[in-house]
Amino acid sequence: MGWIKFRDSENLVLMYHGVEKKRNKKFNFRHLGYNDFRSQLQFMKRHFDIVPLSQWKPQRKRGERLQVAITFDDGFINNAKYAIPLLNEFEVSASIYVTRVTETDYPYLWPDFIEIAAFYFKKDVVIEGELYTLKEGRDYINSKTGELLSSAIRKSTSYAFKEAVYQSFIKEGFNVEQYQEDEDNWKLMSDKALLEADQSPFVKIECHSFYHNNLGELSYQAATEELSSAKRGLEKVLGRQVTELAYPDGSYTRELLDFANQIGFEKQLAADGYLFPDDHHDARIIQRVGVYPVFSWYNQLVIAFKGKY
Repeated sequence: MGWIKFRDSENLVLMYHGVEKKRNKKFNFRHLGYNDFRSQLQFMKRHFDIVPLSQWKPQRKRGERLQVAITFDDGFINNAKYAIPLLNEFEVSASIYVTRVTETDYPYLWPDFIEIAAFYFKKDVVIEGELYTLKEGRDYINSKTGELLSSAIRKSTSYAFKEAVYQSFIKEGFNVEQYQEDEDNWKLMSDKALLEADQSPFVKIECHSFYHNNLGELSYQAATEELSSAKRGLEKVLGRQVTELAYPDGSYTRELLDFANQIGFEKQLAADGYLFPDDHHDARIIQRVGVYPVFSWYNQLVIAFKGKY
């Protein structure tokens, strides 16, 4: 194992999604294995200062230890089962960003639905008159345009297209909720679980929009309405103000950055490569780097900290 040589003065915000009992890449590359996450927490706590995002600073002075903030996106049930117990055990802080799709008829997120459908479901499906066929067991492809279904969903300008996707698959006989053995990959924390998690001194539940739409693709009115309703709904569940926002897929606009700040989101987070050039020195929004289950747990950190190792 090599040692760390810092090349700049930047601190880091890490973006996780989930932690599973075992490292499992059957559906996607977003969830770490339990032992990998444990090893990463041990290593980072020994060598870095892990702080809540509210205390995190973008720069450090010469001689100071690197400062790291830990974040999780989406609020999977596996966070409650595996990640939060480890955060409590090591007394390490993290923010978990959740949507309000649990208030809808389809209480799961579209990437997980599509990935599990692509793994188990072998039928073609017609969505809004367009035929989609399975592509390499990972996604569906529009037989006419060649566009991937996941790409079409990301570019959709409302939640209605996602509803049409769900309805089309369910009509053909597929429903992700039948795969309870794979719940760590699709099931989200209930409101009760969110409230319990938020009561931990090391966990803060914060906002990830309402529907997990790519907000940068929506009209300004639709995007602001989604943020406002998500904030209200989550604050009702938690009984406190929600002050942090992580944009789904890192997708936002500069106008939305202003609006989110005005309604009380003191910290806003982008994702790898999605920060606008003009926002690199804007204290209201923070770039994050993702940690994914590739290679060893140590090399996962090396990749996330690229340029700093």
